[in-house]
Amino acid sequence: MNYIFYDTETTGLSAPFDQIVQFAAILTDQHLNEIDRTECRCRLRPHIVPSQKSMEVTGIGIETLTDPSLPTAYELARDLADLFARWGPAVFIGHNSISFDEEFLRQLFYQSLLPSYVTSMSGNSRADTLVMAKAFAAVHPTSFVVPLNDKGRPVFKLEGLAIANGFGEFKAHDALADVEATVYLVRIMRTTDPRLFDHLVAMGNRNSASQVTLNRAPFLMPTALNGETLLTPMVGIIDDPAQHARILAIDLDVPIEVVRSVDFDAYEALAGFKHAGRRIFRKVATNRQPTIIPIDMISGYRVNPDSSDKIDALRSDGDLLERLNAFLVRTAVTYDQSGYVEEQLYGGFPSRADSSLMAEFHRVDWSDRMPVVQAFDDDRFRQLGQRLVAEHAPEALPAEVRSRYKLWVKDRRTAVDVPWNTIGK
Repeated sequence: MNYIFYDTETTGLSAPFDQIVQFAAILTDQHLNEIDRTECRCRLRPHIVPSQKSMEVTGIGIETLTDPSLPTAYELARDLADLFARWGPAVFIGHNSISFDEEFLRQLFYQSLLPSYVTSMSGNSRADTLVMAKAFAAVHPTSFVVPLNDKGRPVFKLEGLAIANGFGEFKAHDALADVEATVYLVRIMRTTDPRLFDHLVAMGNRNSASQVTLNRAPFLMPTALNGETLLTPMVGIIDDPAQHARILAIDLDVPIEVVRSVDFDAYEALAGFKHAGRRIFRKVATNRQPTIIPIDMISGYRVNPDSSDKIDALRSDGDLLERLNAFLVRTAVTYDQSGYVEEQLYGGFPSRADSSLMAEFHRVDWSDRMPVVQAFDDDRFRQLGQRLVAEHAPEALPAEVRSRYKLWVKDRRTAVDVPWNTIGK
């Protein structure tokens, strides 16, 4: 399968309320030979105020952001959807992309009435070099160099990793430069250990990751400890009752009596429970490329001889499992439905009827799109669709609706105590 390496530059850190302003990608074959590349920008949406910090970091000023010759965000979304359809199926790879860039891509498509989950549907999958770098640092510390900060702790930022591993001159926070650095790091990983590289990429597919955890065998995970990234033997104990596609794993190097004596009322998060600096418990999300490595993949690694008995004892300890389950339920993060449509991306897939209307929305002229918008059953898509028409063809709207939209844009830019950036912030 081919790879799509990509990166984004944005107006801020909030995927629902900021936007992509620069996108770059390099398409390679399975051997990492470049096939094609792209770099594109779009202009600011009328209601979005970029953060000062984002403009300083990216070097993209307000003149560029408001350049009328640039495509709109919607036009960028259409172009990227077409590009990914031509380039795919492929593995999408970025640095810190699962937590950041992918969320911005999903919002771009969602707010443009396009299928949101392009990186994990239609035969595509995804991987994150931030995740993979931690695994390579633990397995191959002499071949894959990780810089340390002034406190002696490993730093996995793209710029530092690229320079430490010989990339040379680096232009940080430029989308295409970041993509080139990401490709460079992946070539080092694949050359260093092709088997580990292929395994980690496979973990970006939820079904593959689930198979590793479902076989109930112990596995290894990278752990930062005393300035080093080490491999920790772990084993899954229970499914997380409060979070889909997550299991709870226990560090097999922690004595069983320590695990059993944990006071689950002492902390409100699993990270608080430690023994000799080690986290006793870890949540493993099978839908976010977990760094779970089969033990037999690491030559010469041996688990403690008593691990098998320990695993059996832990899994048969009804009291421990009951207390763990209760802790996970009690401390589960709950989300109330947001009143802002931008934060409702995960409020459900569009119905079949609304999906058909979305396709029609993109097919017809702007002058004919408002009747399509009004036909949506889901209010989210009616709101988002009306915004798009107001941006691109305000003359297609009644005068009263145009006036309301202008007032809404003004309010968005100047509001206070809101979760997006405004002129007053």
